[in-house]
This record gives sequence, C-alpha cells and structure tokens, in this order.
Amino acid sequence: MAAFAGLIAVGLAWAAFAGWVLSRRRPLFARDRVLGALAAAAG
Repeated sequence: MAAFAGLIAVGLAWAAFAGWVLSRRRPLFARDRVLGALAAAAG
C-alpha cells in the first residue's frame, strides 16, 4: 500500500512539473533540467 502511494506521489510530481514547464512557454534552461533530473532520480 505504501509503495502504491509513493508511485502516485511521484506521478503527481511529474504532472505538476510538466504543467509548470508547459505554462511557462519558454525553452528549458539548465535550472529546469536540474529540477527534472532531481524529479527523475526521486522516482
């Protein structure tokens, strides 16, 4: 049950990150790539 809740949390974090990136309508810069890499490492 805890693992499933963790996977849901990671999925929601990815969805929030994607929404934030798409709402900015700017190219990804180094800072954004670092945030994406950290989110990927957490998942």
